[in-house]
Amino acid sequence: MYGPPLGNGQSHYQQYENKFPSNGGFVPLPPGSSHSTAPFAGPPGYFPSQPAANSHHGGYPPTQAPVQTPMQSVQQPVLQHGKPAPWKSGFFARAPFMSFVAIGVALAACAAMGVILTKADRQPIDDWTTVSPTVLLAITTTVANPALHFAFGSAIDVAWWSRSLDKNRKLGDLHHTWALGASLGQTLKHAISHPYKFGVLVAILNGLVNINAPFLQRAITVSTTPVTSVIPLNLLASRELPQGFTASVEGRNKIIGFTQPAFGAIAQQYFTQQPIQVDPSVAAACAGGTCRGTMQGAGYDFGCFTTTIEIPSPSSPEATGDGFDVYNSTIEYDEAVYANGSTPKVIVEVGDPTFNYATVYKPSPGCSGTMRLSQCTIRSALVTYPIVITNGTLTLDPTTTYHDDTIVRHTPPEIFRQAPARSTHGGIALVLEGLFTSSSTTRFSGARGWSLNNQGSALVYQYASVNSSELGDEFACPVSWRDATPDVLAAARELIFRTAVGAANASLAQDQQTVQATQDRTVTIFVVNYAFAAVSLAVTLVTSLAILPLFAGFWRLGRTVSLSPLEIAKAFGAAPVAGVASNTDADGLLKQAGKLPICYGAVTGTDGRTQLKFARSDIVQRPKKGREYAG
Repeated sequence: MYGPPLGNGQSHYQQYENKFPSNGGFVPLPPGSSHSTAPFAGPPGYFPSQPAANSHHGGYPPTQAPVQTPMQSVQQPVLQHGKPAPWKSGFFARAPFMSFVAIGVALAACAAMGVILTKADRQPIDDWTTVSPTVLLAITTTVANPALHFAFGSAIDVAWWSRSLDKNRKLGDLHHTWALGASLGQTLKHAISHPYKFGVLVAILNGLVNINAPFLQRAITVSTTPVTSVIPLNLLASRELPQGFTASVEGRNKIIGFTQPAFGAIAQQYFTQQPIQVDPSVAAACAGGTCRGTMQGAGYDFGCFTTTIEIPSPSSPEATGDGFDVYNSTIEYDEAVYANGSTPKVIVEVGDPTFNYATVYKPSPGCSGTMRLSQCTIRSALVTYPIVITNGTLTLDPTTTYHDDTIVRHTPPEIFRQAPARSTHGGIALVLEGLFTSSSTTRFSGARGWSLNNQGSALVYQYASVNSSELGDEFACPVSWRDATPDVLAAARELIFRTAVGAANASLAQDQQTVQATQDRTVTIFVVNYAFAAVSLAVTLVTSLAILPLFAGFWRLGRTVSLSPLEIAKAFGAAPVAGVASNTDADGLLKQAGKLPICYGAVTGTDGRTQLKFARSDIVQRPKKGREYAG
């Protein structure tokens, strides 16, 4: 601190600015001080008694320095001795707790890196809705790296002062220790000859620790992967169609007349292949993927057999008369049988087929050989269907056929009967008949050969195959057909499935069912590259642990140390801080000597030698280019 003002309100510096003291170079202290005089605190040359002739203060900035007498140079603020600071060594007294906390923070951040990477690996991005793991990893490096730099800087301070306590320690050793914390460039400059090899290693690690951030960024990427999970879905389907749901029954003969309006809409959706929409809750559950499962609903049990029949010869009555079918596709449906006179009465015996499909076709060209006959019975049943739900729409699994359906039970025969003036399944038969009833009849006409007569739906043309190379006047024999049975039964299967779903009533418990569906979806996930992660974690962990040995010897120190210029100057006995107690730390030095006006430059002493040093600003000259200065 500066000397206090005298009684007239002037400081010592002001009181003696233009006067010479009469005590031979001692500046009087204020009255009441413990000594009547105080010797000049600085060594010769710090505040020289007389500058060089015609010198000025180096352009700082006056152009002409005042001429000083020998004693004017000592007229500056004088530091009083502060309160002595005792030497307090010991483990707990000098333990660098803040540095240890910083290392602990870095280790905790390192552990957090590992936890985040482990938790994020192969997890969907959508699961990290609040904070992305990439953000969390960036935070860990942002916390860890400054903490390590702080701990390393503190460790260098401790190492410098601890090594300075060793006897016969060389100044070069202290310089090299300081260089470890100065910069990575200073460390590498003398890495080979450095006496503190472990310190060099730690300094390099500390200088390169920031590479953990880019390695950590490369450690986590995104990719896509198929994910399978099981989810419950609440679906609706009629297990048995409502009585008389599909068609009306007309006339005295009780034939199927027209489709009922509700079923007519379902049939129209089938014709246009309009998707079956599911409940929004089901659509949401399956969003972004495909749900597969099984559900129960009204359906059919198809029982088919195939046989062969001989093609009649040209001379046979079948060939020369009305002809015979070389292709025929027929839907047969009959649920009303007359009995007991004129009163219509439905008679359906258990096991009696009431819904049939039959087809005969010539599988190869030619007018001789065999034809195939397929006949199928269609029985009402409760069926378990394989289903697929995608983008909010429900379909039968396209990879399956009726062979993959499971028959739970057959519908009792009475369920299959018509309701008064209405038919439960007749509408489905009516639609199938319109789509698939067709025929091709051939007849032998003698010299004109074989002729064809096609009737019914376009099925006869759709499944025909013509060998054009054999066509000519004879156009009947080169034609062959494929079996339409699989497609007809697939249509019947889809139509009854759509009807079961469309006829469902959400208020009826029997129409409700919970399906355990398997959801397949492609999700974007985080993928961890553990090689990059290992590099990042290793650099952080090794650096954290390597810094600890640098604190060795901290218990020998007697105060909190730093490499502050004030603290170093005090240790080397520099004049500006000569009046401060010896064991004062950097904060105390700053408080007591921080306002002393000093400057670095050329200072001419009483012996005429000019040196480069710190001194009072008004007597320092700016160093001149090319000039050599005394030691």
